[in-house]
Amino acid sequence: MNTNNNYLKETTYGWDNFSKIIVFIGCIFCLLAAYEAFLGLLMILYAFWRSRSRNIMRRIREERALLKFLNSIYCIVYNIKYHRMSLEILGLKNKKKYKKCPRCGKPILLKNSVKNDVILCPKCSLRFKAK
Repeated sequence: MNTNNNYLKETTYGWDNFSKIIVFIGCIFCLLAAYEAFLGLLMILYAFWRSRSRNIMRRIREERALLKFLNSIYCIVYNIKYHRMSLEILGLKNKKKYKKCPRCGKPILLKNSVKNDVILCPKCSLRFKAK
């Protein structure tokens, strides 16, 4: 009887970075309370299933999507840290104020000097006071 373990190694995907990250997060969840421990065990089982999967191209696409996501987060954090990008550019800090027209509901951008003045709605021509 020939027991060849190379066949299993050649036809399954194996452990990649995504599976290792899932196992790490699953182990952290296992250290928490009961519901989180169950979720952690499910994550570890999923990582094990991924490593034994024979659909290699799909596993490669999943790992590339994860690496692309992590790279985008790294670039954003790096640019904010070295003041190359501000939160206003990212849209995380919106300083613009809007007021809805009471008649038609169209949002109207308020300028800083007009916050307590009368506003004219461009859609229905209603004049109302912005508070």
